[in-house]
Amino acid sequence: MKSITRHIAILIAAIAAGTGLATGQMLKLNAPLTLGGSPNLGYEHQLNHRWALSADVFWLPYMSDKHEEVFRSLQITGEARYYFKETLDSRMAHGWYLGGYLMYGDFNIGLYRHNDMDKSFRRAGWGVSGGVSGGWKHKFNDRWQMDINLGVGYAHMRYHKYKLGGAYRHRPIGGWRSSKWIGPTRFSISFGYVLDCGCRK
Repeated sequence: MKSITRHIAILIAAIAAGTGLATGQMLKLNAPLTLGGSPNLGYEHQLNHRWALSADVFWLPYMSDKHEEVFRSLQITGEARYYFKETLDSRMAHGWYLGGYLMYGDFNIGLYRHNDMDKSFRRAGWGVSGGVSGGWKHKFNDRWQMDINLGVGYAHMRYHKYKLGGAYRHRPIGGWRSSKWIGPTRFSISFGYVLDCGCRK
């Protein structure tokens, strides 16, 4: 999966490097997740009055010494957006939009369950997801916008299963396991700040 990570990283770098081709740039923060202690930072790159590219990074950092519980994940997402309303009054488009997204992440999750360590397990691995995204962006003023985004698609995860604690907690139980999901895979309510980027109008 290193190749998938590399391709997404190249996409994000290309977006960030293309300032001269942009009509606007915006930094975003997913408010609910960040207030909950899980930073989710985003960046949107307006290509013209209708098309934009977006990317974000999500970090879930929780770990507890009690029962050796862990809830950690790092996710990277790239998205292309089409705005239905042609925006001529600002650098960043707003209103309703539709797009597509690709997401990659790794995870390490183990929770103490049933008050019994023998029935508690940890799962560590990676996952990919892709699908259709849509949402609505509200313009407060020339600097601030609110972005509500929902992604629905297919997710595929591969992981190893471990005992949550004890002497064998680092020894996998069996081989690789797979899990699949079709449905909502991402949701965000983000607040964005439009940058002074020297972008073309």
